[in-house]
Amino acid sequence: MKDTIDQVDQIAKTTAETPPIRERSNGLSTVAKILLALIIIAHPLFYFSMFAGDAEIHLVYGMNSAQGNYFEYNVGEKSAGVTSPGYMLFIATLFKTLPDSVVPLAVKLTDLLFWYLLVILTFRLLREFEVGSFWAWTMATVVALMPGTVYNATLGMENGIFGALFVLWFLIAIRWKWFHEWEESLDKELFLGLLLGVLLWIRPEGFVLAAIAFSFRLPLLIRLLRNSSGAIFRPIIRMLYSALPVMILSALYFYFHYSQTGHLLPESGVSRVVMGAQNSIQIGGLALNTKFVRFLIFYFPLTIAMITGLRTAITNRGANNVNPINHYFLVATLAVFFVLYSSILSAHHFSRYTIFLMPVIAVYAGVGAKWISVWLLSGRFDLARNPKLIIGSVSVTVLCILFTSEIYLRQQSGSNYPFGNLWRAMNAPENRKDFSDKLYDSLGKPGELPISLAYVEVQIRYYLDNRFIVRSLDGRVDGALLDFVGDEGIFDHVGYLKARDIGFVMETPNFNRDKTVWSLADLNKLELGQTYSRESVTFTRIEPGFKVDFSDAR
Repeated sequence: MKDTIDQVDQIAKTTAETPPIRERSNGLSTVAKILLALIIIAHPLFYFSMFAGDAEIHLVYGMNSAQGNYFEYNVGEKSAGVTSPGYMLFIATLFKTLPDSVVPLAVKLTDLLFWYLLVILTFRLLREFEVGSFWAWTMATVVALMPGTVYNATLGMENGIFGALFVLWFLIAIRWKWFHEWEESLDKELFLGLLLGVLLWIRPEGFVLAAIAFSFRLPLLIRLLRNSSGAIFRPIIRMLYSALPVMILSALYFYFHYSQTGHLLPESGVSRVVMGAQNSIQIGGLALNTKFVRFLIFYFPLTIAMITGLRTAITNRGANNVNPINHYFLVATLAVFFVLYSSILSAHHFSRYTIFLMPVIAVYAGVGAKWISVWLLSGRFDLARNPKLIIGSVSVTVLCILFTSEIYLRQQSGSNYPFGNLWRAMNAPENRKDFSDKLYDSLGKPGELPISLAYVEVQIRYYLDNRFIVRSLDGRVDGALLDFVGDEGIFDHVGYLKARDIGFVMETPNFNRDKTVWSLADLNKLELGQTYSRESVTFTRIEPGFKVDFSDAR
C-alpha cells in the first residue's frame, strides 16, 4: 500500500510540474466557469431578505453608540453584550452618515461584498496551494453553495467579514513569505500586524489566530538570533514591527471594553459558552460539543478529501511547491479551533462561527481531491478514456450530497429562516412608536415607566422605544443572568427576575440541562388570567405573556 501511495504522490508531483497535462485533465471550459460564477453570485441573493436577530442586536448597540452611548443596550445602562467592538463602531458610523432606515440595508450589502470577496480569496488560496484549476473551481463552489455558510455570512453579522480578512491576511503572508523569510520592508511587517490587529476587533477568535501566527513566526526569530553575530536587537526590533500593531490594538480593545463596561471579557461570549454547554456531553467539568464532529460526519465526501489532503500536507508528499510551514499553520489553525469549538467554546452558533475555517477545509479538500483523482487515473481504475466526464460527474454528485446534508442539518437543529426580516428592520424606525404603543396597551398600560420585559429574542429592543427596558433570559445582553446559572446547568430565572425587578416575562424557555427541573416553560400550562406563585413571586397569564408580581417577596 505504501508503494502505491508513493507512486501516486510522484504522479501528483509530476502532474503539478507539467501544466499542459494538468489543464487537459482538470481544466474547465470558459462556459462552465461563467456558469459557475453566475451561480455563485446568485446564490446569496436568494437569502437577501434574511436578517439575523443577532444582527438586530448589533443595530441597537450601533444606534446607541452613534449617540456616544457605547455598549448600551438599554439607554443609560452599560452592557458587555458585544463580542465585536469594531463592528459596533462600524455600524455606529453608518447611523451617523445614513438615514436610520437605510442602515440595515447598508449592513446587508457590506456582508454581501465581503462574502463575494471571501469566495474569490478562497479560490486564490486554492490556486496558491496548486490544486489545479478544476479543483480550485470545484472547492470554491462547494464553499459558495453551502446554504448555512452563505446565509450566515450575509445575515448582517460580522463573521463573513472576519473570514474574508483572515484569508486576505494569510494570502498576503504567503506572498510575502512572512513565516519563513525576513524581508527588508518594514512597511510589510506593519501592514500585516495592523491587519491581524483589526481581526481582534472584529471577532474574539482573532486573539487565538494572532497567538498561532506568532507562534509559527518564533522559529524564524530564533534562527535570525543564532545568525545575528551578536546583534540580537535588530531581529527582535524587526519582529516588533509586526507584533507592535497587534499589541497596541489589543491594549486598546481591552481598555475600551473595560473602561466602558467594567468587564475585560464580553459577557455575551460567556453566555454563548454557557448556552452551548447545555447541549454538550459533560465529562467532569468539561463540556464536549459534538457539532464539529457531526459536521465532519454529515459532509463525509468533503471530510474524506480533507483528511487525504491533510495527510499529503503533513507528510509533505505531493504538497506541491508550497512551503511546509504554510501547511502547518493552516493545519494548526484547524486543529486548535476543532478543540476549542468542541470543548471550551461549545459553539452555540457553529455554522456562523466557523465561516473563517471553511476556506481552510476547502484547501485540504482540494489537495486531497486532486490526489484522489490522480490515484483513480493512475491505472488502478480504467477511467482514462474520459476522465473529465467521470470526475465531473463525481463532483456534481458530491455537491448534491453536501447540499442535501446541509438542508438536513438545518432541519435537525430546528433553525428558522428569517426571510423578510431585512424589510422589517428597515421599517423599524418609522414603526417604532406604533409598535411600542400596541405593546404598551396589551400590557394593560402600566403606570410606572420604564417597563421591564424579559425576552430570549432580545432583538425586540430595536423595535421598542425607551418606555421599555429589555432583559435577557439567556444572558446575551445582560450578564447579571449568568450569576443565576448553577454548576449543574440549572437556570434560576425566578432569582434573576427578582434581582432585575422585571415586570413582565414575554418568553418562557427551558434552558435547564435537566429538562424535568421547573423552568419558565411550565408557566405555559396556565390559562389566560390564571396565576401561579413560586418563591414568593406570582405570575399572571395575560395576552402577550406573564405579568410578574413581587408583592409577596417584598
